[in-house]
Amino acid sequence: MTMLKIVSASSRRFQSSSYNVIGNLRKYILVSSHSGCNACSIFGEPIAKDQLVFNHPRQFHTSLRFEDSFKVQDEQDFNNRVLKSKKPVIVQFHASWCGPCKMLAPRMEKSVALTKDAVDLAQVDIDDNPELAMSYSVGAVPAVMAVKEGKVVDKFVGLKDEDQLDTFIAKLMKC
Repeated sequence: MTMLKIVSASSRRFQSSSYNVIGNLRKYILVSSHSGCNACSIFGEPIAKDQLVFNHPRQFHTSLRFEDSFKVQDEQDFNNRVLKSKKPVIVQFHASWCGPCKMLAPRMEKSVALTKDAVDLAQVDIDDNPELAMSYSVGAVPAVMAVKEGKVVDKFVGLKDEDQLDTFIAKLMKC
C-alpha cells in the first residue's frame, strides 16, 4: 500500500513514500485502480495508467444533491415556491439549534427523493423567518406541513421515523 505525504495543501501536491515520485493529487485520483467512478471524471482529462499508478484503499464518492429540496429565503419566496407550486410541497420548519430537526432533515430528504420528483421539500428556518413561522402557528420544531394547491392539508410536530414519513407523503400524494 502506498503512503502519501502532503507536500503542499494549497496546491494539492503529494509525495509518495514507496516511490520517489511527486505528483498532483488530481492525477492520483484519476489513475487509481478502481474503475467506473463518476467523481474522478470531473477532474479533467485522464492520464495514462503507466505514468503514475497507485492503489488506494478507499474510493471517493459524493452523494447526489437532492434537487427536490430547497431553503425558503423569505415570505415572497415561500409564496412563489410553495403556495403557487403545481406540485405538492412538504414544508419543514426547523432551527439550527434543534437536535430533532437535524435528525429529521435527512429522513425527510430521503423520503421526498423516493417520490421521484412528485413532491418538493421546502425547509424554513424559524430563526430567519419568524413571521412565516408565526403565520402558520408553529409553536415547536420540527414542524412539518403538507401543502397542496396552496392549502395546508396535513401536518405533524416532532420527530418521525421513515415509515411514518413515507405514509405522510403517500397520503399527500393521494389527496
